[in-house]
Amino acid sequence: MKLSLIPVVSVAVLLAGCCGPWKKGDSSSRARTTPLEVSGPVTVSGPVTVTGPVTTSGSVGGVVAAAPVTRSGPASEASTSSVSPDGETRLELKTEDLSVNRATVSNGAARIRKYVVSEERSIPVMLRREEFTVERIPASGLPTTPFGEGESVIDIPLTVETASPVITPRVIEVIRVRKTVETDTRNVTGTIRTEKFEVTKTPR
Repeated sequence: MKLSLIPVVSVAVLLAGCCGPWKKGDSSSRARTTPLEVSGPVTVSGPVTVTGPVTTSGSVGGVVAAAPVTRSGPASEASTSSVSPDGETRLELKTEDLSVNRATVSNGAARIRKYVVSEERSIPVMLRREEFTVERIPASGLPTTPFGEGESVIDIPLTVETASPVITPRVIEVIRVRKTVETDTRNVTGTIRTEKFEVTKTPR
């Protein structure tokens, strides 16, 4: 981890405080270990050995995970080694494979709304009406009715045609909506780990 400049002496004092005092002749030859919590930037120069759990807060190395990664398998990351009866030591090396979990989520919805639009429309139509005319025809001879019988009224009915709109609905079009399935190709990126090994000889 790269963090702000802190002298190595401070780190050594911090490690000494974690391990506790050790006196010669103590029944326990191992250093005492306590959980080490690091909060904030720290720079370590030189080899440092820390025994016990270490808790850090904040981003490490400026890297923040962009998406959750699901790892399957045992929680322990330690390599499994075994010694055969003939003295042969076997060490398991593991690797991780990348696969994809598919999930169906909502992608919105198609909404179809039917509404009414009104417009004025005119249709020409021929209408009939009755009128009257008066003609005066010269005549001579004897009258057909007695003279002086009083007033005489003749009513002649007249007719006219009227028009009123009649609206009849009819189907002009049918809207059909169907769902289709389309496919897209996307890359799913994940970081996988592989265990490797190296053999070194330690000095006496």
